[in-house]
Amino acid sequence: MPLGWSFRHWAVALAGTVLSAVVIAVPTGIIRTPLYHRMTPVSWWDYPELAMTAVLEGVLLASYARTGRAGQAGTAQTAGCWHSSPSAARCATSWSCSRPG
Repeated sequence: MPLGWSFRHWAVALAGTVLSAVVIAVPTGIIRTPLYHRMTPVSWWDYPELAMTAVLEGVLLASYARTGRAGQAGTAQTAGCWHSSPSAARCATSWSCSRPG
């Protein structure tokens, strides 16, 4: 896959793009609905701007998607420490991980 992303990342990017386009376009009146009437006409550049914004939001959302299965014990980086245990979250509250020596 391009960018080294999994199928899950691309699916999240596509879903996030569509969802953000609808969430932006309905209240701004770019997509006509009976819920809202736009007083000024839609400009030609509103459509490419909406597409660009939606794609960027979809890619940003996909960058936060997890790659492993839920509940899978893996290596987590927290507060500058690498752990391979379920107690990795405790490192965030411990000064012993980030102190030298």
